[in-house]
Amino acid sequence: MPLFSSFEPRWNVSPTAILGAVFAPNFNPDAALQQTHLRWGIKAPWATPDKSVRPLINARSETLFSKPTFRDLAKTHRAIVPVTGFYEWERLENQRIPYYVQVRELPAMLLATVFQPLTDAEIEAENKAKASVKTKKTSASPQMGFAFDEPAESSEPAEPSSETATENALNLTPNFTGDFAVVTTQATGELAAIHHRAPVMLNIEQAIRWLYTEDLAELEALMRPEAIMPVRMSAVGDAVNSSRNDGPECVEAV
Repeated sequence: MPLFSSFEPRWNVSPTAILGAVFAPNFNPDAALQQTHLRWGIKAPWATPDKSVRPLINARSETLFSKPTFRDLAKTHRAIVPVTGFYEWERLENQRIPYYVQVRELPAMLLATVFQPLTDAEIEAENKAKASVKTKKTSASPQMGFAFDEPAESSEPAEPSSETATENALNLTPNFTGDFAVVTTQATGELAAIHHRAPVMLNIEQAIRWLYTEDLAELEALMRPEAIMPVRMSAVGDAVNSSRNDGPECVEAV
């Protein structure tokens, strides 16, 4: 059975969304990979109840094993988030043009991520919060499209407020077990012409190594810019600029 085959596709995924992921328990090659759901954005260690801080949605590969925020997670909690593509914006004077980016010759890409598991108490609190909010039915699923960068400004808010973001996360099902950040590296080739950073995109063989190996040198090799797979890009319309839009129109070329 294909991974996450029971869920509806998504076309416009933004921070705080809950996405399907896989990880290797204890890096044991004899153990089967486990499927889970993670929320995009790790709580900043310096966040306090009286201070609103945006979650950390990206982790730079160059400092992944040295920055206190991510170094322990990078050694013990690595996961793969499967997507068919992501969006990036080209900055041209007073406008930003959205592009849909996909891997050449492959139907999907596997994003390298690190994740912070929730404690039992945090999971219980999240479930209670969800139960107390009246929600409409939505689906958390493998993504068609992935809002990798912040959306361009439009007539609607470019990014949901903290209150809206929390509500959106609560509206998504199923329950999630942790928070994740996408590992990024220096962009190369065609992508570098519109943005200086890119997610670490892996094929199946590389993803297995990302999940199982404990060799830091091997992990660093997977994150190098020259390891990025060739991509193809197509300019898309401004529907993707609003996280309220989540349909196939977001990936339509213009």
